[in-house]
Amino acid sequence: MRKPVVLVAALLAVAAGVIAAPLTPADKVVTAYFAESPGLYAGDSVRVLGVEVGKIESIAAEPGQVKVVLRYDAAVRIPADAKAAIVSPTLVSSRFVQLVPAYRGGPALPDDATIPLSRTVTPVEWDTTVDQLTQLTGQLGPAPGETTGPLGRALDVTHANLAGQGDRIHDTIRNTSAAMTTLAEGGQDLFGTVRNLRSLVTNLKQNDDAVGAFGQQLAQVSSVLADNREQLGEVIRTLDRTSVLVRDFARDNREQLDTSLHGLGDLTKQLADNRQALADLLQRAPVGVSNFNNTYDPVGSLQAGAFALTNMADPATFVCSLIFAAGGRNDNTNAACESAIMPFVQVLKMNNIPLAFPLQTAPLPTGGGR
Repeated sequence: MRKPVVLVAALLAVAAGVIAAPLTPADKVVTAYFAESPGLYAGDSVRVLGVEVGKIESIAAEPGQVKVVLRYDAAVRIPADAKAAIVSPTLVSSRFVQLVPAYRGGPALPDDATIPLSRTVTPVEWDTTVDQLTQLTGQLGPAPGETTGPLGRALDVTHANLAGQGDRIHDTIRNTSAAMTTLAEGGQDLFGTVRNLRSLVTNLKQNDDAVGAFGQQLAQVSSVLADNREQLGEVIRTLDRTSVLVRDFARDNREQLDTSLHGLGDLTKQLADNRQALADLLQRAPVGVSNFNNTYDPVGSLQAGAFALTNMADPATFVCSLIFAAGGRNDNTNAACESAIMPFVQVLKMNNIPLAFPLQTAPLPTGGGR
């Protein structure tokens, strides 16, 4: 009885292990390639944000690179484009591999992934830094048999150039500061200028054909001027001689020119003072001249027409106006004058004086005419 119970218990334990095994996440493996791996050993830690998540499984040298196999907890998610860096906290402490950046979403790094050499970083060794500094010091220092090296000569030249220039350097720095302040305060104007230049360039680009045509026309004009440079030179020489003649004429006739200019000024003033009357004349004269020409009879050499006194339509006003024009006083008595004489002159009221006869402007030919 006892053996079957033990056998059943063993079977249950095995079944539980088989069922539980898939529930436990396995580690993930990633291969990273470094240019070199000084001070890095198998078993060193793999970290994310400084927290250990796995170990280095193996390190193997390959041509031109080092292959490092990393194993980390599968529960930790790493970005698909993660980088690997060898970190050395201090000069003597052990090193570890840091996976960056931390996962914040998106595709995750799968199992058996590879981080290429372009996404790995190796720290600069202290010995390399010391060697570089030693080489730099040797290059800047004096050579054997010399008292001054390149750095010393550069300092001597700088001292010679800047000696006694402290005030100027101070003024330069101060003026530069003021200029930068002015630029900062006028930033809107500066950016406005840049925008206007951009608009100008854009317009030039949009009108590239017109700009090209203008350039061709300018080239043609330049070609014409070049082909006629002798004639152009002769014109310029003629203008030079003419200017001398004009100068001599103005000098010899200064008084006459002054009188003429004053007279021209007076004439201009008269025209300006009577510009309204001149405008009325220019407006009405063409109509009057045209009417006069239309009344002329070239066949009979006659000027056909009739006299008309339109004022006779209001004889009282006409008579009173004649009285006051002859020297009377027009102190609001014109209405009284018209009222007094209107009954007597009303009989003279007519639209036009019945006077119409042809006006002969030239002698009639013998035996003809009207």
